[in-house]
Amino acid sequence: FQRNIVGYYTSWFENEQLYIQMELCDHSLSLSRSGPLLPSEGEVLEAMHQ
Repeated sequence: FQRNIVGYYTSWFENEQLYIQMELCDHSLSLSRSGPLLPSEGEVLEAMHQ
């Protein structure tokens, strides 16, 4: 479970790009992370699995 991802609405492809529309968080995720600015591959896969 990724606490910073609030909710998923929809996704679509446009101009060969994948767009994912999600619920807006109350603050910047980069401000709340104590580690690297980019999530690890494992964190991304876990979030996408939700």
